[in-house]
Amino acid sequence: MKALGYRAMLVIDDVIEESRRELLEEKLPSDVIKLLMSNLKRFVHQLETLAQWYGVPYRFERLYSTVCPVCGSKLVQEDDRVMVCGNCGFKAPRDMVPMYWALKLQSRQG
Repeated sequence: MKALGYRAMLVIDDVIEESRRELLEEKLPSDVIKLLMSNLKRFVHQLETLAQWYGVPYRFERLYSTVCPVCGSKLVQEDDRVMVCGNCGFKAPRDMVPMYWALKLQSRQG
């Protein structure tokens, strides 16, 4: 309801393929990967269904965690999952980098 009140758009990070690759790189057992991916798909489907139900506009957009949202260069991971751009100096925790991409999308539209 708050999203409707603020006339906000829900941006759903389209991470399915990248998430699968990262799980494979971590060498997790295949049954664990299947379970995690199944739950991720289920969550995204439920989120999409709720957005439709309440009339909240939404779209799928790739929000990167390894690409700099300022200059587009590849980010390097330092200790404690902190991502740093060697080109422009951008620095943020890996889990926050997609938020900077979302803000960049917002500024382009409004």
